[in-house]
Amino acid sequence: MKNETIIRFRLEGMTCSACSSRVEKVLNALPEVETASVSLAASTAMVVLAANALSTFAPPVKSSEKEKNSSSENMQIDFTKINTIIMERIDQIGFKAFPLSAKDNSQKVWENEQIRLSLEMKDKKNRVLIEAIFSLPIMIIAMGAHMSMPLPSIISMYENPLNFAVLQLVLLLPVLWSGREFYMRGIPNLLRGVPNMDSLVAIGTGSALLYSVWSTYEIFVAQNTVQIHMAVMGIYYESVAILITLISFGKYLELRSKNKTQDAIKRLMDLSPKTVSLVADDGSYIEIAAEKIVLGDRIFIRPGNQIPVDGIIIDGASSLDMSAITGEFMPVTVKIDDAVTSGSINISGTFTMKAEHV
Repeated sequence: MKNETIIRFRLEGMTCSACSSRVEKVLNALPEVETASVSLAASTAMVVLAANALSTFAPPVKSSEKEKNSSSENMQIDFTKINTIIMERIDQIGFKAFPLSAKDNSQKVWENEQIRLSLEMKDKKNRVLIEAIFSLPIMIIAMGAHMSMPLPSIISMYENPLNFAVLQLVLLLPVLWSGREFYMRGIPNLLRGVPNMDSLVAIGTGSALLYSVWSTYEIFVAQNTVQIHMAVMGIYYESVAILITLISFGKYLELRSKNKTQDAIKRLMDLSPKTVSLVADDGSYIEIAAEKIVLGDRIFIRPGNQIPVDGIIIDGASSLDMSAITGEFMPVTVKIDDAVTSGSINISGTFTMKAEHV
């Protein structure tokens, strides 16, 4: 693959492997894309353009320049157009994509992602605290009578049912504002036909909220005690508050766990070599940056080299030091069709491997 046919993107909105798989599947379905790989840990996507993209997105040139740039190797691509297509397609499934320039190496992108993750985790923690602070009194007001808790008569569900309902609604407003992302992400994704967990939360809590608001209105217009009692039984403000708070807390714990894995990922990144020997179609060796490796590339490994990516041996044999991965210091003999793991060190012999995971 030529380096100029590879473009990279920073992704936002991915929270699990299902998200990254969806983005990867959508990118690989584009006719302009030969292959695409998405990294959940780094929140990036690497896209290799198909051969037809070279001609489709090549900017118009003057006839005098056509002869000079007639070879496909010299052909330039209008990256603005292809970037727009990819960004719009990713946006359609509920995520955001931002093109990365050649100056943005993987290490820099990864470090920027860690800064963003730390800020997001701090924001999520603050939101969970706000939601918990307001959800607790809603829970006490709603369930106090069922647990024999003494509540002032002014907010009693029996003596002042309207105050009982309105106070819960007022306390719920900060919780709804704090958890607004469930609705801002979930509802658009639902309308696009690609619902996710946020859509489920938005539907569940939104339905309970609307029903509770209607029940509050019924209390206001009720003509007798029976109607008031039936309307009070339809109030579920506490369920909305507790659901938003608990799911937000779960997402905070998810971010916290993800943040704890970053040190291990950093050590693995440090194990990877900076450059590798790519085997060209004519059998020659080309030195390229390790981060430019794409699926299917053939890589020549010499004694003392580190394995840059996971792959499979297609020619040659050797012994590997896999202690950085397995903790075992005994050399492991590998031959054709054996899998090799990124971070291993080639002890003796040479071999050619095919990149299976990048």
